[in-house]
Amino acid sequence: MIQPMNIAEHIISKCSPDGTFRAGVMAICGWCDLEPPSVYRWTYPVERGGTGGYIPFLKARLVLRMARSMGIPLQPSDFFDPADLVAVNDNLPAIHVGNNTEGGSALQASPRENTQ
Repeated sequence: MIQPMNIAEHIISKCSPDGTFRAGVMAICGWCDLEPPSVYRWTYPVERGGTGGYIPFLKARLVLRMARSMGIPLQPSDFFDPADLVAVNDNLPAIHVGNNTEGGSALQASPRENTQ
């Protein structure tokens, strides 16, 4: 059975100049000044010493910047699992912008009601 790609595998594949996964790894190695095992580790589960399919934040920023400069259609949302984004957003407090006592604006988080 073929397993679906994790996020790192998807991004590496999108960054490939010739459509092969290895070429994507090598392109990212050049952009991030990494050796291939470091990039492959992004695709491994945590139990195997990997990052669980996620690209580390500082490297993700560089990959996104370089991909865009090469005309590769990569978006910030490609670096996140949509299910994780929904789960996070559902648990965030609402943010309100108001005036503080010194005449400036202030951000204030409101507690969320537990709807479960």
